[in-house]
Amino acid sequence: MKFEEKVIHSVISSTIALHYTEELRKNEQPTLNLRTQNLLKRVIKELSVKERMFDNMEEIKEDSLHDVYNAFYDFIKEVSPTKIQEVGEISSVIKAYRKDKDSIIGITKKVLR
Repeated sequence: MKFEEKVIHSVISSTIALHYTEELRKNEQPTLNLRTQNLLKRVIKELSVKERMFDNMEEIKEDSLHDVYNAFYDFIKEVSPTKIQEVGEISSVIKAYRKDKDSIIGITKKVLR
């Protein structure tokens, strides 16, 4: 992976993390203890710096950045409910996809009907 791609992935991952952290703080605040609330505030502050980097990068390659952001966001949204014990199975599916994309796409279409 090129340096620029690593930077883009890092910034986008941080932006998505910021989104989820803000959601957690906003929606779960009554159930969080004071220490956790303060920690979330600090995390949000740090991640906000990365979000400003994302805003600056948008001016450079707006369409491709949004595509990558949306792909990351959709992937995380789909994978995050998965039990940690099942992540290895998802990794196997990804490896199979890389090995034979057409077969995996065909199987996926059949399963999702």
